[in-house]
Parts: sequence; C-alpha cells; structure tokens
Amino acid sequence: MSRLLSQTCLFADWGTLISWLSSRSPDVSTTLKRIAIQATIYFLWRERNNRLHNSISASSHLVFSQIDRSIKDTLLARRHLKGCSRLLSQWFTRA
Repeated sequence: MSRLLSQTCLFADWGTLISWLSSRSPDVSTTLKRIAIQATIYFLWRERNNRLHNSISASSHLVFSQIDRSIKDTLLARRHLKGCSRLLSQWFTRA
C-alpha cells in the first residue's frame, strides 16, 4: 500500500479507506488501488485466520511479500487486456 500513497496515510476506519479508494488521482489508477486493497484484505484475513485457528503466525515481512507477489501476479495476468498495460509499470515505478 505504501507504493500507492504519496504521503503517510493510515486508514483508521472503512470510511477513510473507501474515500481514498474512490478519490481520483492522476498518478494512480483506480484499478490498481482496487487490486492492492483486495490483496491486502485477503492476506491479512488469511493471516488472522491462521493465527486464530492454527496458532501459526507469519512475520510481517512475509505477509507483505505475499501481498506484493499477489499484486504483481494479478497485474502480469492482466497486462494484455485493454487499458491494463500501464498498471504494471505504475506498480514498479512506486517500488
């Protein structure tokens, strides 16, 4: 998520997150924001379930790596679709 935020921003509640997601930004596409949010929520929820049900926890570095890899994979899969070719370059320029 830090790749997509131009400044430090914490989402204290769902309203703030939805507001950021729906705001237009000239340098970050809404599709890229949605992919990043989806991956973040999925992997955080999965980590929560592993801790709760299996008593297994992963390091924050591993969770962030999984999120980053998932976003890259999603963007690579969509790179040939109309309007999606620039998304991968947007993601990598924010590294």
